[in-house]
Amino acid sequence: MSIQENNPNLILRRRLQRLIAPTYDELTLFVISFTCVLFFASNFKSVFGQGNLSPSANGVGPVLLSLIIIGGIALSFYHAFSKRKKTRIEKQVMFVFAVVITAFSGIWAGTYMLSVGTGHMAVFPILNIASSYFLLNQMKERVMDERCIEDRNARLPEIMVSAVIAAIIFFVSYHLLHHHWAATLSITVAYATNLNRIVINLALNRVSRVES
Repeated sequence: MSIQENNPNLILRRRLQRLIAPTYDELTLFVISFTCVLFFASNFKSVFGQGNLSPSANGVGPVLLSLIIIGGIALSFYHAFSKRKKTRIEKQVMFVFAVVITAFSGIWAGTYMLSVGTGHMAVFPILNIASSYFLLNQMKERVMDERCIEDRNARLPEIMVSAVIAAIIFFVSYHLLHHHWAATLSITVAYATNLNRIVINLALNRVSRVES
């Protein structure tokens, strides 16, 4: 272990960073994956066309990114409906998938909003970009890792309600309000990571009270 790793200030900083690091449960990962499926279905040609994520794209980057996304989606869907405990490798794939989708959707959306001009509202895409780079840096420094993936099993009612809400948000943003695809993806992913758990708990608790 290096002298730097024994530095008390560095140890304290990393512990504080871990406290504020986001966590991803099965429900959050399912909504992110479901959003990706909706996004790819609506933008198949632009995403998987020549030079993007197509198998013929030059370099290993697009292929590796495709494998991470496909693997993350597959594992997120599987574990949403399975009670089997996740392995460490599965958690690592799901973690990288969640961070990549969350961070890059924020960067793409923020960059697009700045490019079209937002006036005094520019602070929001700037904050979006800054938080996305912060998230990627946390992963790079190993402050965040597979330990951010929770083991709590999602329940079927939570999954069904979450899918409906995510689909509504996506449809309204992309098809009714005609937001750019980057903004739509960012909005839906932001909902999944920040609000979905709260909304689902409130909705299902209210249903339980009515039934009782």
